[in-house]
Amino acid sequence: MKSTTVFFFLFLLSSVNLLQAQNTCCSASTVAPEITTGVHTAIIPVNQNTPTAVLSINASSDLPNVEYLITKRNTKALDGNGQPTNDDVIIGSTIDGVFSPVNITKHGVTLNPGDTCDLTAIGYDLGLIQNLTDSLLNGSAASGASCCNLFILLGAVLGEPSLGNFCMNVNNAGINSGSDVKDISDVLTVFDAMSTTGQTSIPSMLSTLQLINNNGNSISTDCGGAGMNNFIPYGIIPTAKYAYAVGAGVAVTGQSTCCLTSTIAPEVVSGVQGPLVGLNQNTVAPTLAVTASIDLPNTEYILTKRNTKALDQSGAAKSDDVIIGTDVNGVFMPRNKSRYGISLAVGDTFDLTAIGYDLTILKTLTDSLLNGSTGGFFNQPCCNLFTGLATVLNEPSIAGFCDSVRSAGIMNANDLNDIGDALTIFDALSTTGQLSISSMISTIQLINNNGSFISTECGGTGMADFIPYGINPSEKYGYVIDQPLVVQELNSIARFIMYPNPASNHVQLHFTTDKPMNLQVNVYDLLGRQVMNKDIGMLNGNSNISFSVENLTPGIYSVELTDGQERKTYKLTVK
Repeated sequence: MKSTTVFFFLFLLSSVNLLQAQNTCCSASTVAPEITTGVHTAIIPVNQNTPTAVLSINASSDLPNVEYLITKRNTKALDGNGQPTNDDVIIGSTIDGVFSPVNITKHGVTLNPGDTCDLTAIGYDLGLIQNLTDSLLNGSAASGASCCNLFILLGAVLGEPSLGNFCMNVNNAGINSGSDVKDISDVLTVFDAMSTTGQTSIPSMLSTLQLINNNGNSISTDCGGAGMNNFIPYGIIPTAKYAYAVGAGVAVTGQSTCCLTSTIAPEVVSGVQGPLVGLNQNTVAPTLAVTASIDLPNTEYILTKRNTKALDQSGAAKSDDVIIGTDVNGVFMPRNKSRYGISLAVGDTFDLTAIGYDLTILKTLTDSLLNGSTGGFFNQPCCNLFTGLATVLNEPSIAGFCDSVRSAGIMNANDLNDIGDALTIFDALSTTGQLSISSMISTIQLINNNGSFISTECGGTGMADFIPYGINPSEKYGYVIDQPLVVQELNSIARFIMYPNPASNHVQLHFTTDKPMNLQVNVYDLLGRQVMNKDIGMLNGNSNISFSVENLTPGIYSVELTDGQERKTYKLTVK
């Protein structure tokens, strides 16, 4: 009995120590998530994904979002004067604890072979921060003054004039509304704009959270506050870390890359999904076995139809399968993918292949070629380059590149948003008929091989090999298509508002979900053809999203909100 009492006392003591190690707000019952501490036994190659992090303590229910902060060991965050602090710098974050060290960078700090990084779990409420961010950026107080004015006042009170630029700094970072805040990485962007202490470490991030909570009375409900201090719940145990030692990269065979010797192509986990996927069911997102190197900031997926060969210009079959679509994250309904008049049906098998590229470079090149001029004595439109290139290559079809691209609806950089749009460019340049992965690579290499002919005025760099890309054609993930699923009504959506309706430019959707949901918006015409799709991502609570209908022909459309299993549809009139 005595030993049992001692054990119980020690248990209580350890619980008290645990709670003392936590940094939490705002309930006495708030429990921070805690990662299983230790050091991973195997060295993680710089270009390989880490295993999933494991929690030893789960967060309390008031912290619905648990993610992970990445700090670089023994690399101290710099204060506002450029002097090192006592704490390691935060160089990234991850939703599930899975990341490739080569892709982690913040404040110009990266991970290299020989470095060690630590993971720390953080619990927070994303929905609340989304609402707060949206209200501060776009709302106005009851007096009619912009909510951004709060930061001018707060900067004056705290003697930190940089706070007055909070809204501008957040907007410049690409966050214009609450819907742009999707994870702890975006939250850090908001905190960076508010921080007065230089680079972000975990203690300085906690200080920023406390700054908000301590001044909660100054944030009215009109501006996203609760009219009281301590209204943003969070939980973190800074001393609980899980470490990874970073090693040299692993060579990837079979990949085609440009333009650095260090370029690494992304690679999917190969195989075939076990359960069949319904024709009208969202696919399960593929998993990457190899993550692209940092010079390939965009990773997307190319869809090929198995055993359906691409046709050359004479109508003869090539040696590899035809590309019939692309997807940004690999989550889509097979019925929505079609190219060259080729679609998917029950019994078909299709494959996904990952591709890494740099969208910004493609956007700059496309815009300059379509709308630029060479300048100088001749001052010719950049499109004239293709007339000369067609002569050199003896491929007269290339001379019509600009007309072909414009006919496909790409007029400038704003019309090029993903690898699907890039395929339109490659189609216009292709001299081999329908695109397969090998002919797409040949087309990219055609651009790179002739890069010396593309001047800087026309989007080039004055040298060959200037469009980076990476793909491993031999690594595919396959799906077999089953009968369509019976689609049920999406009952987790409430308070749905779509406005304006009729619409001519942009449509706003406002709705509330009663649980976390990964949603997609699809728009169909009266013949049932998909004319637009938009991946919204994971949402919970109140949400506002928008999409453009400027390119749609006036008429009646069906707007579908779906999680891949259930859906709701609404009628939209485009005028």
